[in-house]
Amino acid sequence: MSDDSINDGSSDPSAVGQEAPAQGFEPSALGPVRRRTATLVYLLNQYVSVVILIVRGIIIVPLFVHYIDIALYGAWMACGNIVAWISMSEGGTSLLLQQQTARAFGKVAHDELSQVIGSGILLVFVLSAAACAFGLGLSPFVSTWLGLQGGEASELSKAFSLAVVAMAASWIWGAPRSVLQGFQRHLAIGITSVSAESASIVVTIVLLYKGWGLISIPIGMVFRELLNNLVLWPIFVIALKRVKVRPSVSRSQTLSLLKLMGWTSLNRLGSSLIKNCDAFLISMFLGNRMVPVAIFTKRAWDILVVFVNRLSFSFVPGLSHLHSADGPAAYQALTNRLLTVVTASIGVGTGIAWGLNESFIQLWLGHDFFAGRVYNSLLGVATFVGVIAFTVSQILLSANNIRGSAIGQTGMNVARLLVLLLTISYVEILSIPISTILAFIFVGAPYFLRQWRKTLGFSDRQMGLQLWVIGRAVAIAVILGLIWSTYVPLAESWLLLVGQGVALLAILLAAYYAVDPAIRGEMRNLIGFVGRYVGRSAKRDG
Repeated sequence: MSDDSINDGSSDPSAVGQEAPAQGFEPSALGPVRRRTATLVYLLNQYVSVVILIVRGIIIVPLFVHYIDIALYGAWMACGNIVAWISMSEGGTSLLLQQQTARAFGKVAHDELSQVIGSGILLVFVLSAAACAFGLGLSPFVSTWLGLQGGEASELSKAFSLAVVAMAASWIWGAPRSVLQGFQRHLAIGITSVSAESASIVVTIVLLYKGWGLISIPIGMVFRELLNNLVLWPIFVIALKRVKVRPSVSRSQTLSLLKLMGWTSLNRLGSSLIKNCDAFLISMFLGNRMVPVAIFTKRAWDILVVFVNRLSFSFVPGLSHLHSADGPAAYQALTNRLLTVVTASIGVGTGIAWGLNESFIQLWLGHDFFAGRVYNSLLGVATFVGVIAFTVSQILLSANNIRGSAIGQTGMNVARLLVLLLTISYVEILSIPISTILAFIFVGAPYFLRQWRKTLGFSDRQMGLQLWVIGRAVAIAVILGLIWSTYVPLAESWLLLVGQGVALLAILLAAYYAVDPAIRGEMRNLIGFVGRYVGRSAKRDG
């Protein structure tokens, strides 16, 4: 068995997961597994959470800037990077638990499923306790690292401690969430997380108005995770009773998960390095006041990344189930379609952000928070290549090539960090997008192309067609987005910005529809799906 099919078991009939279903095991008790419906519900959950993210990351940010000193807020943003580094110790356990649960559930393997759930939950509890203790031990020192003294230093340390507690609590409820995702049951998760996030935002805003300052942000975070845990754990217990699975801790399964965690931890390490070092390094090299300028200019791009990455991320549980249940042919066809949709989505989003981000920043916070057109243009390129790399890594992960997914992401991200450290003193904030672009060109793209061919078995012609689709998407986004930002005047009101956004969106969609046959086919499928859904709804109402 190759290293790229770790824990597959497909070549050995005596391997774990190949046993007959245990007496009383009832996977159908949760209802039939409809992967398309489950994926659509999961996708809807993800995009509702993106709306909440926009509220937290865009709409209420002016309140933060108004009620919190800008240097203290910049230090808090850098502090978030430190919390994210601590979170690397989670090792991707939740993602691994989701993927392994989906595989065992798809194979109707009772004993393996029981052991995966029990051993996975045990690991989550141990890791969360250790990470929380470590983070609380660091809290007295973070303010010194970021150059704060007196009352601001004390306030930052308290906020950091609460953020660490919220992080650990999020891991705890992440365990039942991952198992339910593996069961292809996403509705309860979405309702719970969206409700808790909404309540958290309300708590934060109320505390800001009451003068609590910076501490109001992490208090809202702790409140959110408390609600998530109180609601989701009982739902998880009920689901296990219905399918008649009792979690059990197995030494062999625990060791197997730990072995796989070696690769997912590597992936998590790389992901945290690329996503959560910018604010800290800007604070250290360029000062706390420069952090909001660079990060807020990047904020729209970050939301775009989340928006598109949720698409591929939402497909992972269904793809893992499909790979185990239906075989490679159907899996290959679906991954090809997924890559086409992701490419078109990031192309449209990049074109809009290139064209309108400067107007958005000016209306949102003022032009002093816009870091320049060169920085914005490079962020677009970095965003495009980063999304493509993430999508490929998720597809490899769903095909059980955990090793290949982890090495590719980590190699690219470590290269990105090294370039960032070497260049930030010379090109300042431009080093943020430049480092991503160079890491993709010289590390990410060559490795992922090899793994893509090896894991999914695409021919040279198929690979060439996929690269051609990506190339056309980049070209359309560059041409239309940059032409717009160069020749169309900045929007002077939110209404005008919305109008420009609708116009640019229509132009980009028309361009992709006219130029790319694969994307045209997917757009027709979407229109047909919506039409059939509306037709069925009209018949029911009639």
